[in-house]
Amino acid sequence: MMKRLAMITLLVATSSHAAGIPTEQALELCRAEQNALKRLLCYDTINTGSTQNSSVAPSATAPATAAQQPQEFGKEHRNFLPEDAPEQVYMTVRKISYDPYKSLIVEFDNGQVWQQLGTEYYSIKAGEKHYIKRGVMNSFLLGSDDGRKAIRVRRED
Repeated sequence: MMKRLAMITLLVATSSHAAGIPTEQALELCRAEQNALKRLLCYDTINTGSTQNSSVAPSATAPATAAQQPQEFGKEHRNFLPEDAPEQVYMTVRKISYDPYKSLIVEFDNGQVWQQLGTEYYSIKAGEKHYIKRGVMNSFLLGSDDGRKAIRVRRED
């Protein structure tokens, strides 16, 4: 059994191109392995060996421009955070509503919708200018410059 595992590992590690073994045969060798961990390592070795030799196509997405960044504010943690991403964005409130648990839902004039995390009271009215500011660990705070407390929010759209 150990000789078989060593042979499989050696064959797969030398990669299908270098050893002249087609990927299909290497996959069959891995599929024949009874031990789940050894089978997984075998598949990983095939995957690692084949991706090292292949060329990766360059990314089709271009870096976000300054005009796109305010629209993407609050969604960066879902993707890659650009270095020049703003730490704070000011927006005007268009509409205010509440969910069934009395959490605040704020729609801003640029179409962004943010929902409060928690139920503490926060005084806000349509037409006022408020900011969303980056907190720690991908959290965000809704606040204003007139000294009101800030509340934790998350982007909904």
